Amino acid sequence: MARPAMTERQRGTLVGLARNPAAPGDVLLRLLALGDVHGITGVVVRREELPQDVVDAIVTHPDRRVRELYGLSATADPEQRARLLDGPPGDAMVLAHGPLTYRTAAPPLPTGRTNGCSATPGTTSGTSWCGTAVCPRTFW
Repeated sequence: MARPAMTERQRGTLVGLARNPAAPGDVLLRLLALGDVHGITGVVVRREELPQDVVDAIVTHPDRRVRELYGLSATADPEQRARLLDGPPGDAMVLAHGPLTYRTAAPPLPTGRTNGCSATPGTTSGTSWCGTAVCPRTFW
């Protein structure tokens, strides 16, 4: 049976809970499970600090959009964002784009974690998009 649609008031309450810095990891995991990618889940993914179990759930989440939000998050720890390189190939494309920031620079990925990219543009090792506009020189 399908879950009934959330009212705006319910959604607002859950977004407030997702933004609450005191919200425990198990609550954040339950909020991730709601599947509201552009609402509640997006708020959870972009939090300044996340417990390790929540990061693990995000990085291995079956919904590609959740992993993409994390890859584009300027608040995500670079070491944790780099874990997306170990997942499906499309996740590396998000990392090539980098975090979405406004008037600030996000910390770069750790050195040595760009193994999904070829060090020499045009070679057959690595992925075919390296050395193109999609994958800037600063990435590889």
